[in-house]
Amino acid sequence: MPEDYEKESPEIDEDAKCEAHREGMEAEYEEEEITSEEVDRVLESLTSLLESVESATVHEYLEETYNQIFSLIYEEEEVTEEEVTEEDEMVAFEEDEVDFEDDLEDDLDDDLRNEEAA
Repeated sequence: MPEDYEKESPEIDEDAKCEAHREGMEAEYEEEEITSEEVDRVLESLTSLLESVESATVHEYLEETYNQIFSLIYEEEEVTEEEVTEEDEMVAFEEDEVDFEDDLEDDLDDDLRNEEAA
């Protein structure tokens, strides 16, 4: 009888179900606005838990959770700051390049005037 039951039941792809669930959760999170105050409050609570936990395994899970929650607000801001810094560096480099070219042109003009005067 157990063999009949196995034949009749459809195969369930657990990985596909988990992936579909995960994608649905990500879509929900993208629309949600999270405040830094809430993140700070949760991080404070997690810090307190981390200090009181004795199990290394539980401690690891709490650390992972802490890092994930921290990244909800703070790592996105850091990436933005890095992008701005890279953009600023490119602008500064381009300005330096233009200044260098202007200096070269001025030097060439001075050299030509000196040659004409001589």
